[in-house]
Formats: sequence, structure tokens, C-alpha cells
Amino acid sequence: WLIFLSNTYPPSQGSFSHQAAPIMGPIVQFLASTGAPLMVNVYPYFSYVGNRQAIQLDYALFTANRVVVTDPNNGLAYTNLFDAMVDSVYSAMERAGAAGVPIQVSESGWPWAGGDPTVTTIGNAQTYNQNL
Repeated sequence: WLIFLSNTYPPSQGSFSHQAAPIMGPIVQFLASTGAPLMVNVYPYFSYVGNRQAIQLDYALFTANRVVVTDPNNGLAYTNLFDAMVDSVYSAMERAGAAGVPIQVSESGWPWAGGDPTVTTIGNAQTYNQNL
């Protein structure tokens, strides 16, 4: 995720990284010209474990019962990390000249083993998948 995107917070500031922009720019512009969607794998788990001091587990698992993030640039309110991540991709595509390209999430999930055993649990995987 972080290889392709930079400036993902707030979501309205999403952009393709310097490494990915030369590749992703032409791809999303082609998709815009054909009306095809961009297929995206969205894994809030990796964002969470990479930035625990700023991201709350309930926000990553779809269990926050409140607005956790409000984008100061457009006022959009987020109760889960998944939506914020998807919106950061929309922003990156807009910056690349491909506004309006639909996104189809091709893969998502939460690991139930490996990594930190307090986070990669069957319960968290079940919660994530059921709430998705």
C-alpha cells in the first residue's frame, strides 16, 4: 500500500508515490478513457500495525461507533479506516488526471495468525470480515 501511495492522511491528500506515479498515472488515465475500474487490494491491518500510535484498532476493524477522522479539506467523516484508504486512492487518481475512475476492491481481509498475536487473532479476523 505504502509503495504506491503517499500523503494518505487526510484522505483528500492521497497521491501516488514518486516511484509509482510514472506507472500508475498512465494506467489510471487509460482506465478513465475506457471506463474501466481500478482494482485495489485494501488491507487496513497493514496500515494499523504500521502506525498504531495514530490508528485505533476499532477504526481498523469497523467497530468504532463514532466519527474517528474528519477530513479538514472536504468535511468527509470516517468511522473506519477502510473507507479512508479507498478515498485516498480516489484522491490519488484525481491528482493523476483520472477523476471518476471507479474502484473495485479486489481483495481485503484481516490475518488470524502470524505477526503480533494480540492483533492477528481469529476474533479480529472474524470481526473485520463480518463488518466489511
